[in-house]
Amino acid sequence: MDYSRILDILNPAALRATRLLAVGCGSGNAQAVAELAKNGIARFELWDHDALAPENLVRHLLGRSSLGRNKAEALRDRILDRNEQAVAHAFASRFEDSPEFAAALAEPGHKLALCGLDDMNGRFRLNRACVQTRTPMVLAMVFRRGIGGMVFRYEPGACGCFNCLYEFAQANGLFLDEADIEPAGRSREEVYGLGLDAFKKSPGLSIDIGFISLIMARLALDALVPDTARLDFPRLSSNLVTFATRPDPAHGMRKFFDATHFRLHPQRGCPVCG
Repeated sequence: MDYSRILDILNPAALRATRLLAVGCGSGNAQAVAELAKNGIARFELWDHDALAPENLVRHLLGRSSLGRNKAEALRDRILDRNEQAVAHAFASRFEDSPEFAAALAEPGHKLALCGLDDMNGRFRLNRACVQTRTPMVLAMVFRRGIGGMVFRYEPGACGCFNCLYEFAQANGLFLDEADIEPAGRSREEVYGLGLDAFKKSPGLSIDIGFISLIMARLALDALVPDTARLDFPRLSSNLVTFATRPDPAHGMRKFFDATHFRLHPQRGCPVCG
């Protein structure tokens, strides 16, 4: 891998021992992983139990040659095609069923979990595992129909965890568990109280997802690059970025391509991070 064109920005050699644990290899996480593979990350461990299907092609980084293959295994091969010196391992299972994932969290060394899960329960489980093992995590959500999204970074001891974000959102009238799903052919009043079965996934166009994936990759790289490797790579002070791809007044999004930065502190009484 020839990094000569980015050496005046950061030093990829300082990232050789850094490990990226990608949980979920869907359209959002796959693009973020691919970007990190271009920017100095060379050790990857990938988890996904799903296979690439024809309906995935409209949004996913992977192409027709990967149809029917496990997404983690196909993404591993894509990484190795770009950087033959990379070390990449794929696990065709859910992270919570994988002894390799538990071992990866327990192993010492600089690492980060990249959460591309599309269900709230999975996000909570991964958040708890990262808090318990003091593993940094970057998590992204694309809001319904791709009107925008959010990227959140958990830094052990420095900010709140994802459960803190969820508690804060609920206390302020925001409901993240409905942000990336919408009613399936029925009004909000009709589906209210019926549970998630009355909703459908509608994550938007690949371009909409791509904006969030790139922000996700940038926050992840920021967490992974040590200060000694930063030549012209300033550190972000925010750990939560919301991004509007287009105006949507009903959701407080006022204009195209509008990013807002926040710093979420630990919430008092959080049952996960204390």
